[in-house]
Amino acid sequence: RFPRQAGADGVVEVWDAARTSPARRWTWGSDNVFKARWNPAEPSLLCAVSRDRACTLYDARAKTALRRTILGMPCRALAWNPREPTTFVVGGEDGRCLTFDVRSLNRPRLIHEGHVGAVADVAFSPSGLEFATASADRTCRVFPARGADAGRSRDVYHALRMQSVAWVRF
Repeated sequence: RFPRQAGADGVVEVWDAARTSPARRWTWGSDNVFKARWNPAEPSLLCAVSRDRACTLYDARAKTALRRTILGMPCRALAWNPREPTTFVVGGEDGRCLTFDVRSLNRPRLIHEGHVGAVADVAFSPSGLEFATASADRTCRVFPARGADAGRSRDVYHALRMQSVAWVRF
């Protein structure tokens, strides 16, 4: 399976290397899909974030999308928690990261604040206890994934030569 993030058509396609046409094709919304990620524990579950502020869950076995929520700002970053397969984090253009549970997309479970620029990437630690973010404000931050201090970053990394940070890996 190879998800393809579409350009301006707002289409998410799942490709199989043995086929010449997509194995599955979903259209929901009318804008760019920024990022799509497979759930590490449930191989048929896919989450995508798009320019129209939507966060959409897809099941590769179904012909239509499962759920969709509209966020306050567009999100460009997305990562699944490797130890809690029902939890994922999205990073928004407003500098906040939102933790969601797939069973309830109505509101975020946690809001992580600290960046003053758009969050460009999110990556979880292998333990799933914390995650790192990269931002346009020239910083990388490490947040606890849950607990009393989960809303604020534990560490901040920056340097004089760092410009807008585009990627992060834990």
